[in-house]
Amino acid sequence: MLLTDYDTQSKLLDYYKNTEPSKQNIEIHNFTKITSGWENEVYSYDAEYNENSHQKHEELILRIYPGDHAEGKSTKEFNAIKKLHEIGFPVPQVYVLEHDNSIFGKPFVIMERINGQILWEVIDNSAEERKMELARQFCRIFVNLHSLDWRLFDYAQLPYDAQDPYGFINYILSKAKGYTDEFPEISILQPVLDWLMDRRMNVPCDKLSIIHWDYHPANLILKEDDTASVIDWCNADIGDFRSDLAWTMLLVSSYGNPEGRDIVLNEYEKIAGFKIKQIEYYEVFAIVRRLFSILISLSSGADKLGMRPEAVEMIKQSGKHIMTLYELLRAKTGISIPEMEKLIANL
Repeated sequence: MLLTDYDTQSKLLDYYKNTEPSKQNIEIHNFTKITSGWENEVYSYDAEYNENSHQKHEELILRIYPGDHAEGKSTKEFNAIKKLHEIGFPVPQVYVLEHDNSIFGKPFVIMERINGQILWEVIDNSAEERKMELARQFCRIFVNLHSLDWRLFDYAQLPYDAQDPYGFINYILSKAKGYTDEFPEISILQPVLDWLMDRRMNVPCDKLSIIHWDYHPANLILKEDDTASVIDWCNADIGDFRSDLAWTMLLVSSYGNPEGRDIVLNEYEKIAGFKIKQIEYYEVFAIVRRLFSILISLSSGADKLGMRPEAVEMIKQSGKHIMTLYELLRAKTGISIPEMEKLIANL
């Protein structure tokens, strides 16, 4: 059953009353749905209450996780943000993770609200010098993330051998193969998967990194003091930083800003202090990953990938973006996919 915003606010208030009795006379104000992407339901609100004879005011975010794998995604995001906040990385503070007691019928997280502007909007509306200044800040945070010791995440066991320079790439290609077995509709991309398999020995991983895997300027909040905070960590993982960087380059460049690809790559290399080898390989993988999400959502439903049902309609309206992805894929691999061309023509 779909909940209205009023229902969601009422259930949230009931949750506070039932689980946090020390917050007396609690009230929720300015409850606003701010969901914009394909994945979670996101709400902004203010909580006011009395605690130990003191009036308290909190500015918060509620994130509700729909679809398959919601429990794992919510846990991954909560734990990643908690650990990063503890070491001083610019992320919100998280307060609540609920699975079993979820009043919404889905897992949810409550976290600090970072007030400010979406970095992408600021960049779009800035003069050229300011754009580059913000791009450098964006890349500096990214390099800092990849420079952290991945063992900070304290994963009990990685699904591949951390000492094997091909462990990560073999693992993610194996996962991709699993998706083609589960969702026959994406088998049209098999020639590109073969292309990736044939070249995987060219991309050994020198060191593992913490990766965000959805790092783009819409997932950074620029605060009044001109510092930025990174949000949306439900894809956080351990892997080759090039997979993370390539995904960012793809998203920045494929939404009407093709020069963004080189800007991000060049600034990243300047800050990191080295040239990045074989990034083109991971750019192809990034395109395949994006097309997987699109094809599965259109054929089997967005919930299969833990996305909101509304994501399907958003995808149908993004024909230009999908065409850009396909053209990039052809340019980088030389592979044409007639079924993909037909799908785009019918959107």
